[in-house]
Amino acid sequence: MGKKRNAGEGSIFQRSDGRWCAQFDLGWQNSRRIRKYIYGATAQEVRDALLKVRHDHAAGLPIMVERQTIAQFLERWLEDAVRPSVRPLTHEQYRQHVKLYLAPLLGHHLVDKLAPQHVRRFMRQKLQDGLSPRTVQLSLVILRKALGQAVRDGLIGRNVAALVDPPRWSRPEVKPWEPAEADVFLDAIKGERLEAAYLIALSLGLRRGEVLGLRWSDINFEAKTISVAQAVARRRQT
Repeated sequence: MGKKRNAGEGSIFQRSDGRWCAQFDLGWQNSRRIRKYIYGATAQEVRDALLKVRHDHAAGLPIMVERQTIAQFLERWLEDAVRPSVRPLTHEQYRQHVKLYLAPLLGHHLVDKLAPQHVRRFMRQKLQDGLSPRTVQLSLVILRKALGQAVRDGLIGRNVAALVDPPRWSRPEVKPWEPAEADVFLDAIKGERLEAAYLIALSLGLRRGEVLGLRWSDINFEAKTISVAQAVARRRQT
């Protein structure tokens, strides 16, 4: 009779395809035996990875079992964590950053294999592609939020994106119109269908979405006040 293997033990063997594999026993969870499999080209590579898993397990650090890519995790995170907790426009902004920037360059990495150097390489590549530092910075913020959720879920032991410094970016200086410039604009919009909307935006400094979201009920003609209660946002269709 073979020796019974206790939780936390592991074994190394070579597969029929030539790759080496380590099996690490994590014990029973919810009436199911949980094992983590580690693959590598050489026995030493797998042995080193197994030693790290043993060390992390002994230290109480989370051990990721599912081989989930960054792209797969981000897709689930957007639907399960982001969509229920933020405004639709914010969810759409996050989704666009994942689709256009994060997933194409980082999506193939396994969640537990992503390293700080991968994130730095991503930022450098996007800056070289002509993306603004502000946009790259926002992508890093989104990745940090996502990996922070992965840490809280016990999928990874640390947030590698939080170890990376964002690109330098300074907010552009706002230069309001001089009175003469405003007069030129007011002369140009006279008789336009949206003249009233332009006047409100210029007089109160409202954003476009706030102006477009105004209703008659938001205007108190007696008190001569306007209440900004909502804003219109454009949502891209997938």
